Amino acid sequence: TLLLVFFASLLSDSLNYGHRSALSVSPALFVLGGCGAAAVWRHRTRWFRALVVVLFLLRAEQALAIYPDFLAYFNPLVDSPDQGYQHLVDRSLDWGMDLPRLKAYLEKHNPGDKLPVFLAYFGTDDPDYYDIVCYRLPGYPDWTPRERFAFSPGIYVISATLFQTLYTSTFGPWNKVYEDEYVQTDKLMQQLERTANDPKARAALFAAHPPSYWATIYSKYEKLRLARLCSWLRHHETPDTSAGYSLLIWNLDGSELNAALNSAPSELDDAPL
Repeated sequence: TLLLVFFASLLSDSLNYGHRSALSVSPALFVLGGCGAAAVWRHRTRWFRALVVVLFLLRAEQALAIYPDFLAYFNPLVDSPDQGYQHLVDRSLDWGMDLPRLKAYLEKHNPGDKLPVFLAYFGTDDPDYYDIVCYRLPGYPDWTPRERFAFSPGIYVISATLFQTLYTSTFGPWNKVYEDEYVQTDKLMQQLERTANDPKARAALFAAHPPSYWATIYSKYEKLRLARLCSWLRHHETPDTSAGYSLLIWNLDGSELNAALNSAPSELDDAPL
């Protein structure tokens, strides 16, 4: 009765918070499952009991192998945790909880901050709190101040949720609309950079369009630039590793970045979803 009432209420609710909405029924399911298992156990052969023990040990091994990253667990029949971002993101995998692990990774693999780090972070933690020295790419929530910089060879860290372009202004697969906007904003940014060492040309450019205009253009450009990079990576480069399965990590060189930003798009839908 409890289960029937609970699931009827759950299915009729207009709010959907995923699997966690049904977690409160787990104790009742465990009791029922235990009763059923005990009844079967009493009436089966020793070979059946041995099989149950083996399955139990395999299940325990899976739990120990994923410890302490239980959120990233996937049944081996589906996929490994390393590929979890291809199936689920956001609250099912990525809560922005792995900055401490990213710090530990960088201390081991990038001592002295020899290589630049580019971070697109999904979450409300603070990279500065962990002394993570990085260029901040667009994130969510995106409260970082705009700082213009070019992509260069280095370590690129992208939260799984942002890598799949969820909660971004460039939602979904790369497409012709995004590509046209990227090409236009890229040309404008090149026009701005050409005046970097020419005060008169920069003054003339600002007379035509004030600095606030260029700040808006750059904000749009950097979101498109990150989305184009993610699009290329989805088709050409699996992550080299990850920090806790939620922060995907690549070491990218100049040729890879040039291909990601300047070659023909790897995916090109007609329009945004």
